[in-house]
Amino acid sequence: MVFLPLKLILKRLDNEEQELRAMGYEFKSEDFHDGKDGRVIELITINGRERLNVIRRYRVTITARGYEKKPTGEIVPRFKHDVYIYVLRHYPLVDTRRYGAPVRFQWITPIFHPNISNGIEAGGLGIVCWHILQQWIPSFTLPKMVEALRSLVENPNPDDALIFPETSEAARWFKRRRGP
Repeated sequence: MVFLPLKLILKRLDNEEQELRAMGYEFKSEDFHDGKDGRVIELITINGRERLNVIRRYRVTITARGYEKKPTGEIVPRFKHDVYIYVLRHYPLVDTRRYGAPVRFQWITPIFHPNISNGIEAGGLGIVCWHILQQWIPSFTLPKMVEALRSLVENPNPDDALIFPETSEAARWFKRRRGP
């Protein structure tokens, strides 16, 4: 696997962070590198359990109309969502040995969505099923990812739901809402 120099990747991420701030997004970043390489962490993703070489993790707040299911069973709108974005050591390049994209996502906050399992703060796995992970191109940036995640929240695809009880339920709910 070919890697860009870490210094170059971090400079690119710093520039992308500036753009994200200019767009009004709230986020926190945490470096996972030692100046040379990333830290290997284990994460459950759409690929199952993965060992990933992570250089930076972002916690990003996205404002979008989504939904959550309350303990009473009521499904209510939710407008603030948090997600972790893990930037892998081979960013922004495609890793042909794996799922392609040099990023992984983990939903944090509660969500009722066919393509995102309930967030880790709500006791879920926070798995995000998103085709961009298979169709990654190196010009895709942190701001573009966040905008695309916002769009995913607002435009669920119930015909391509994850296979979890809560995502299957969300798929049925969204299909009923859109009608025949």
